[in-house]
Parts: sequence; C-alpha cells; structure tokens
Amino acid sequence: MPRQHAVVGLHFLYKPVLGGRVKLHIIRYTLLIPRRVTRRFVLISSLLLSSALAPWCVIAEEPVGLDQPSAPSLPMASYFNALPPAQLPRIELPSGYLARIELNSSKELGHALQRAEILFREGTALRVSEPLAFVLHGPEVAIFFRENYEEYKSIVDLAARLSALDVIDVRVCRTRMGVLGRSPTVLLPFVGTVPFGPAEVERLVDDKKFVYF
Repeated sequence: MPRQHAVVGLHFLYKPVLGGRVKLHIIRYTLLIPRRVTRRFVLISSLLLSSALAPWCVIAEEPVGLDQPSAPSLPMASYFNALPPAQLPRIELPSGYLARIELNSSKELGHALQRAEILFREGTALRVSEPLAFVLHGPEVAIFFRENYEEYKSIVDLAARLSALDVIDVRVCRTRMGVLGRSPTVLLPFVGTVPFGPAEVERLVDDKKFVYF
C-alpha cells in the first residue's frame, strides 16, 4: 500500500440562530494524500473542499465570538426580499361620548348607565379625555330629585357610583326644571345643570365632536 500524507484542516462556519445570535461551528477534516502528490495539489484540494462547504454557511464580515449577538437578526435573504411594513390606518378617537336619550324614560336612562359601565369595564371610556356626558332635558330629570331617591334607587346608585369614578357627568336642563316648578337645590349633589338641554347636546355633538353611545 502506497505511503500517504494525513492532512488535517479546520473549517469555520457562522450560522444564524434565533434571537439575532450567531453560532460558530468548527468542522475538522482529514485528507489522505499519497506522498508523491505535490503540496500544490494539497492546497488546491483544501480550497475545493472549502468551496463545497460554503453553501451551508454564512460568512460574517467581521469576526464574531461564539454565541455573541450579531446583526442582522434575520437571515440575510430575508433582508434582501423583505417588504416595508404596511402602514396601518390611524384611528381617530372622538373627543367624548354622549348618552342617547330619546324616550325620556327611567328604563332608557338605566340602560344608558349600564352601557356606560360596560364601556368603563372595557376601557373604552378611559381613552377619551372627558367623562361620558348625560344631558337630560325631559321628564326624566325628576329621577334625580332628592325626594324620588327611594323610587329610583338602583338607577341613582349606579349613576352616583359612575360619577364618583369620573366615568360619567350628569347634567339636567334648568329650563325643564323651571317648567316643573323646581329649583336646582332639589337635585342630588353629583348632578349638575345646563341652561338649555337641547342647546348643550348640539354644542357637544357639533362643536366638540362627541359621538352617541
């Protein structure tokens, strides 16, 4: 059997891993070369072997330590083929919310207060700068008279709790109270007043851009 040279070589591979890190792989190979083969042939053989391994490795432009962070964090091909992120439409929040009261009944007012509580629990009411507005200018203003507390206790208690949390702002029409022959002093402490309810509703919707809920 002809005598041979044993040529040992090392090949370094830099491969990207998750988290933008690069892991160093060292491949050790041995070439058995007959003694009569020239050193030039050995050098050429080593270069050919390195070229054969090249498709499976990513060569770093700068030396990178073992398991040290490296940029970019994505495979190189992803950067050449990546598309710019889509521009998401910007959602404009309203300036505030206004309770829609049309039937002027205690039942309707109770449902509106429950909706306000749901908006508060969901976090929607916290995204606007002002409390949810309740502008009452019908016969339902009597719900918030002190003498009617026992009759409308569940509604008043919910309204008082939401007012204390700064979730809602209840205001009644002084013009309506004048029609009823009552003074603002009969109102519960957390209830405010406006001169004319319909005009206040128009101001909130048209000027301040409140939306109904």
